[in-house]
Amino acid sequence: MNKRTIVIFSALTIALLAIGIGLANINRKEKRLVWQPQSKQQKTDQDDNRTLKEKAREARNFVKTEGPENLQSFTSLKDLAKAADVVVIGTVKSNISKLSADEKKITIDYKLNAEKIYKGKLSEGNEFIVSLPGGKVLFPDGSTATVSTPWFKKMQNDKAYLLFLKQGETFTTIGGPRGVFQIPTDRNNRTVQTHTLIAGDPIMEYNDVDVKAFLKELRLAIPKEKNNQ
Repeated sequence: MNKRTIVIFSALTIALLAIGIGLANINRKEKRLVWQPQSKQQKTDQDDNRTLKEKAREARNFVKTEGPENLQSFTSLKDLAKAADVVVIGTVKSNISKLSADEKKITIDYKLNAEKIYKGKLSEGNEFIVSLPGGKVLFPDGSTATVSTPWFKKMQNDKAYLLFLKQGETFTTIGGPRGVFQIPTDRNNRTVQTHTLIAGDPIMEYNDVDVKAFLKELRLAIPKEKNNQ
């Protein structure tokens, strides 16, 4: 192999390695898209005190990105279970977006059926409501307002979720998206999916964990006297 051939071969090798690294980085970014701190545009929107109805009337199809507000941080299932009033696996039956009384916020109210109670006073088979931030509402004049929460992966109808809940007028999740885990019901997929998309969130470590190992850790995290089973 002459010198020129060696040089060409080396150059091709370096180029292929660079392409491979680039593709690997792209795949990594696609696999774990996370929410970053708010932009100046979001801050400007927060300083606008008009109601969503007023903003929709002007824009016709108003869209707002909302960041998390003072979310409590957690690092483990044990921490979540300790802070929660209720720990339950439920299946989502339906959902509806709801405008707040002051018309400045939107929540999605999910109706779920309780499948398995680990903590709290819910009964298996009963329905309950969980309110999460975000959603879209349609006003009588045909205008719409949408509140996007890219840091919180939303639940889907007919899917099962483990929820760590705080009790109030309706249930809300502990730590926002940190209190939501999709539980697999498909035999071909046996891994848990986290719902937090907050950059650097320790709860992301539970993403793609085997469901048997995950539920075993959950049972160990809840004192027997508080476990309804």
